[in-house]
Amino acid sequence: MPAQQTDNVEQRLERLECGFREYLHAFNTEPPFTRSQLEHHLLTIELLRRFATASDAARDEGFADSLAATLKSWDVGVERHGQTLLRPPEFRRQLRSISMAVAELEDLRIDGPSIDVERAGHRIWLIVGDLDIVRYKSEPVKRKVVSGTKALHHLLPNLVFPMDNEYTATFFGWHDFGTDPEHRFKFRQVAAIARTVSPQSYVGEGWNTSVSKVLDNAIVGFCRSQGIMSRNKCNRRKKQAVLNLLKEAGLADPLEFARRLKEVAGTKLPPQS
Repeated sequence: MPAQQTDNVEQRLERLECGFREYLHAFNTEPPFTRSQLEHHLLTIELLRRFATASDAARDEGFADSLAATLKSWDVGVERHGQTLLRPPEFRRQLRSISMAVAELEDLRIDGPSIDVERAGHRIWLIVGDLDIVRYKSEPVKRKVVSGTKALHHLLPNLVFPMDNEYTATFFGWHDFGTDPEHRFKFRQVAAIARTVSPQSYVGEGWNTSVSKVLDNAIVGFCRSQGIMSRNKCNRRKKQAVLNLLKEAGLADPLEFARRLKEVAGTKLPPQS
């Protein structure tokens, strides 16, 4: 039975856990991302594996440049959103600045039986807050969770799963990504599922490159197979539906429709009896 838009987060988490294999299969059958996005991702993950530690990778210019290219392909800091990713020298400097904090977490796994999920979630939140890699009108963006978790995922792929507005925020019912306690709640709940569903057993080809990516893929598969849409997607569909109606009515030009609507609004109606 499809999940309802009114399902609470606990219900969705329970359904995700019970149908994990099904939702991951739904994602793998029809991933909503491009081949180019996958290729960039695979290249950066492969580069990471060549380093002795994740903190070493964070200090390497070649890795930083590969990560920047991957983030751009993943729509982080793209100009059509009015945002820009830092130029290479500044981006490399930002990545180096978090290398010591990354070193404290690189041995942790989200499916680890003894992981302190509260501490790990809090530490991830702090690193995300310190990582200023996207600008909006020359100023650091205030909401850093998307860019920060997507960057950290490529340094800590078995711990941090990439978050976005289209699927992750929608699944958790957030209009934004909230506060540190809310982030820790999300991390704690997903970690609990990870210890149950054994995501390591699904790591392999395609997008299933790591423990946390498998978990992310299942969340995406859940949203898509259950018809749960983000606010942005709902608004886009409503807008398209209105445009289709206008076209059917012979008013394909929205400006012409607005002009006629204004004319009607200014027309004096006869008195009602």
